[in-house]
Formats: sequence, structure tokens, C-alpha cells
Amino acid sequence: MPKHPSGCGARAGPPRRPGAGAERCLRAFSVDLCEARALLERARERAKAGVDEETRFELLRAEGILLSSEGHTGAIPVLRDALELGRRLGRSLQELSELYDASVQALLRAGRLVDAQRLLDEWTGLLGRAHVDVSLDILLARSTAELMLARGDAHGASRLLESVLPRWPDPDHPSLGVLEQSLAQAWIEQRRFREAERLLRRALERHQRLGRPTLFLRHEHGRALLGLGRFQEAERELRRALAEVPETKSAAPMRHELARCIEAQGRFDEAEALLDEVLAERRRDRAADGALYAASLYEKARIRRLRGELGTAEELLREVLRVEERALGRAHPVLLSTLSELGGALIDLGKSREAEPLLRRAAQLAEQKADRSALAASLAQLARAQATRGFVHARDTARRALQVLSTADAELAPALLREVEAIAAGAMRRTSQG
Repeated sequence: MPKHPSGCGARAGPPRRPGAGAERCLRAFSVDLCEARALLERARERAKAGVDEETRFELLRAEGILLSSEGHTGAIPVLRDALELGRRLGRSLQELSELYDASVQALLRAGRLVDAQRLLDEWTGLLGRAHVDVSLDILLARSTAELMLARGDAHGASRLLESVLPRWPDPDHPSLGVLEQSLAQAWIEQRRFREAERLLRRALERHQRLGRPTLFLRHEHGRALLGLGRFQEAERELRRALAEVPETKSAAPMRHELARCIEAQGRFDEAEALLDEVLAERRRDRAADGALYAASLYEKARIRRLRGELGTAEELLREVLRVEERALGRAHPVLLSTLSELGGALIDLGKSREAEPLLRRAAQLAEQKADRSALAASLAQLARAQATRGFVHARDTARRALQVLSTADAELAPALLREVEAIAAGAMRRTSQG
């Protein structure tokens, strides 16, 4: 897929005002769902007089966008039918674009990246054959960037969004915050927490001044604060976001982040209870085979490992790895932390022989993705595995881990760092099981 979809970041000339369809769709994803609900109610009123094809399209369109905005995977078949009917009826480019956007978002939440790419390609071709206004270009860019993010290409996503964000014509437009949220997500994945926090703080101040919803911005602001280690501030922000979630909207993403924040403060029981709620909601929503389910299961496994429940942690992490490999493929960057965590748990269980191939795989993935933080963590765990088996080359692995760490933008856990430094100095602690 090209780095910039057809029309994105390429048109010259003065900016035009956003089209109504794209504006409505972006607003819907900022949790201002009033218009979507009104559309659905109007369509249902019309349906009482008999459902013709046009009325059926309006019903499907409104229901699909509403379900997708609320985070329900049940939106996928509804949106598919709406798109098929809309194309057959020759509905407007703006109406079809909002359906493509909602469909891509729903598929990404379900972890169906191949299907999301197929729809994105269709949409790109549709816009490429037509003269469209700037808002549809930007809507396409936002969806393209989110697919990049889902595939682990945070750098490509941020570069794309940074190129299109200045083209939004009105600095006080209601939909600007949605694009800022997406850019902040990309920066957070790149560990650019300070930049993301500043961007989100400015966006929140603007939304509050203009009396607009802040839920989606608070969620990301909480994540940025968490990345900066400002745990109490992050918890307050995430709890404020949760208090704003409508009853009909899925709260699982916010509860997941809040659990991470609480876990970072050492309140393991509370964090695990929240994660169990998230996992139950994902199962009810038939999303237990997706990457988001695996992410919550991973956090639960980490808590069990921190508590010393290594057998349970191993079992959970193996399930996480199976789900992620099915949903994302064997080369996705998300697997790095799973492989490293599972390898560490296996070492703690005295299964260093089983840990080594997993940790070597993690190191290779980190090198391919040029992720120095993940590479340092993988090499540190690999040095542990080699040292417990009495291998002299564990010293070289540990020294390499420390060298990589010196140029990375993250730190190792203090206990792991001390152990790696000891191995680099020549200490070995061979185990009978290793």
C-alpha cells in the first residue's frame, strides 16, 4: 500500500470546507452520537410506511455507523450490507465514504486487518476516480493511518497524519480533535509521550472552551500520562473518561488502560478485576480471537507473573501468543513484548531451554523493526537464559544488551538490569533444570 493514498497530501490550492458526510462521520467517532441516533430514528419512522430500497439503505447506514461508533463488532455485517446497497443505488461519494470509514474502524477493532485493507483499497480507488473535497481525503488518511498503526507501523502513520493535519481548514472545527487523537496514538506507540501529551492537552483545552465532548481525547491523554510515568494524573484522567462513556458505548478500551495504570501503582487485585471485566466484555462481543482481547490477557498474565504465579502466567502468555499470531501474523511488533515476557517467565520456571528460541525470535523481530528498546529487553532475557545454562557466550549477549540499552529510549526493570550487569561482568548462575 502506498504511504499516501490517492489524493492524500498531494493536492495544491486553497483548502475547501469539509463535506457534510465526512464531517458527520468524524464527529460520530468523537462520541457525539446524537446525529447518528437521529438518523436512525428518522429512518425507522419512514420504514413504518413500507421499506423501499432507499429507506432500507438509510436504516442500514444509520444503524451501522451507530454500532461502529459504540465499538460493537456487530456493526460489520450491517455496514457491509449498507455499502453493497449504497453502491447499487448509486448513493453519494460522501455517504459511501462514511460507510467505508466506519467499516474499516470496525474491522480494525475486530483485528481483521486483511479485510480492512481490502476495503481501504476499494475506497482509495473510488476517491481516486472522482474529484473530491479535502475532507474526504483527510478521512481516508485517518483510516489509512489507523490501519498502519494496527500493523505496527507507527512511524508511517505519524508521518502521514503530520502531512495532512495542517490541511484541515478550520482550527476550531469539531472533527479536528479526531485527527489529533489519531496522531497522538501514533506518537504514543513511538514513545513520543511528551509530544502526544502536549498535543492532547491543547486539544482538550480547545474542546472544553467550545463545549465539545472530551471522552476520546481524555482516553489518549491518560495513555500519554501513563507513558510519562505520571500514574496518579493518568488514573484521574482515565476515570474522568470512563465517567463520560455513554451506556451504549463499549468501555472496554478505557478499562484496559485504567487497569494498566492501576497495575503500574502496584494495586494488582484492582487491576486484575478490571481486566477480567474487559475480557468478559470482549467475549460477549465475540472478539476473543482479536488483538485487543490478547492485549488484556497479556496484562493479566503480567500481574500473575509479578505475584509469582509463574505456571498460570506461562499458560496465559502462551494463549496470548496464539491469539496474536492468528490475528496479526508472526512478524507483528506486538509479539515482541509477548515473546520476551513468556521467555522471562520460562526462565523463572527453570525452562531456559524452551525460553531461548522464543527470545532469539524476539531479538530478530526487534532488529527487523529497528526497535532498540525491545531489542535490549529481548537480549537481556536471552542473556539470562544462556547464563542459567552455563553458556560462556551469555556474557557477550549481556554486554550487547547493555550497549543497545545505552542508545534506546527506555529502561530495563531494575532487577533485570542488575542481573544483566552481573552476567556481563562474568557471573553465571547455572540451574539444574536449565
